[in-house]
Amino acid sequence: MIKRFLVLILVLYGFITSAQTETNAINLGPGVNTKFSEGHPMLSADGKEMYFWRSIFKKDANKEVQGLWYSTLNDKGIWTTARYLPSPFNIGNTQSAVFFVSPDNNTLLIRGFFVNGDSQNKDGFSFLNRGLNGFKDPMGIVIPNYDKMSIGKYSGACLLPDGKGLILYFSESKGGSNCDLYYSARKDDGTFTEPSYIKSLNSQFDETTPFVASDNRTLYFSSDRKGTLGDHDIWKSTRLDDTWQNWSEPVNMGPGINSDKWEAYFTLDAKAEYGYMSASGDLVKIKLTDAQKPQPVVLVKGKVFDKVTNLPIQATVSYEDLKTGKNEGVAISDPTTGGYQIALPYGKDYGFNALAPKYIPISDHLDLTKISDYKEITRDLYLVPEIVGQVIRVNNVFFEFGKSELKKESFSELNRIASYLKQKPSVKIEMGGHTDNVGSDESNNKLSTDRAKSVQQYLVSQGISATRITFRGYGKTLPVATNDTDEGRALNRRVEFTILEL
Repeated sequence: MIKRFLVLILVLYGFITSAQTETNAINLGPGVNTKFSEGHPMLSADGKEMYFWRSIFKKDANKEVQGLWYSTLNDKGIWTTARYLPSPFNIGNTQSAVFFVSPDNNTLLIRGFFVNGDSQNKDGFSFLNRGLNGFKDPMGIVIPNYDKMSIGKYSGACLLPDGKGLILYFSESKGGSNCDLYYSARKDDGTFTEPSYIKSLNSQFDETTPFVASDNRTLYFSSDRKGTLGDHDIWKSTRLDDTWQNWSEPVNMGPGINSDKWEAYFTLDAKAEYGYMSASGDLVKIKLTDAQKPQPVVLVKGKVFDKVTNLPIQATVSYEDLKTGKNEGVAISDPTTGGYQIALPYGKDYGFNALAPKYIPISDHLDLTKISDYKEITRDLYLVPEIVGQVIRVNNVFFEFGKSELKKESFSELNRIASYLKQKPSVKIEMGGHTDNVGSDESNNKLSTDRAKSVQQYLVSQGISATRITFRGYGKTLPVATNDTDEGRALNRRVEFTILEL
């Protein structure tokens, strides 16, 4: 009886131990996984495109070379047969990698330092931006003292989702294998600061392959620090402030994701239902628990069009916190399709605007102050060309109910209009106020006039001559939607400006 009991305990112990060293990984299939080793999956925000490297022994180089491949997700949820990417993704026998795909899907961070499209054959990173005929020549990123600091065997980086910095990994020990994590901020002029050591994340062990989720706060990285289940595991930490130096204590992602083997290159799409990573030479995905996920975001997607011709155009789409006026990031629309995407974390009321040469800046806004689940929203943006008579709705101008005093959330939008008028000193406009049909004609005419005047006075306070801006209240006389619904009445309550002279 005792022998049977001991055997049962040993069997149960073996089962538990085995369960602790196995993951819940789902293989991504033969479209991307082969007899060779695949690694470093990097997904688009919508989860429909993926870049990764495949390591193949090259006889002429007498070594394993990591080449870049690309696959798309079909309507059945299957990754299609990957294709080998041309230059500058792959050049000769150099090691290649895509370290990050921007949320708008139009900028990639790749391995290697390029000047005027030519590889300099040295450690570093470059941006690839999408153009009319595919990606443009890569542009090397100058990071002060990076060449002196990164002197170990391995290195890499992750671009932050808002594009305002990098999380890098490298070793400052000559030939060293153990990497640490560093932060480099992107300044307003587009240059980067010298990498700074992130003390709250690093240990005496190896920290590598960082990835920042779409919420711009949750970091995943690989490490063999104390607490691993075997070799390198995936760890999670949350940013505590805006310095990018203070982080929560890293937490092991646990069995189901980690095993006694080597796990690294963890990545997510914006939805973050599954985590994607490299495991035992294959690309896999693993369904995440709520505790393993980052904070939910809203993926805003759409296209930017010329309002007159309805043709797609390339524009810069920036988004900001309306309460503070702080810029939260920038996206670039595809020059061929006009497509753009931005991932917005919950908790803020956002304004986003589109800018392009020879067009009037336009804006929209999205209130995400109430936390909810991941969702996707489509918002097409129509830029108005600089033509006399064109009318532009000023979306992000806010007033108290029934009053004409501007709320501070309006200032960023009006500052952009003031900036545009300063750049175009010959332009003259009429600022027009409009109401719904609630209330008397007299009160509506007065309110619309007072609101148009408030906007005109603010622009004058920003240095624009009053002779360039007339104002007029139209009351309820020019509705753009029905007044029979709340939504229609909201659309009718607006401020617009009309181009009078160019």
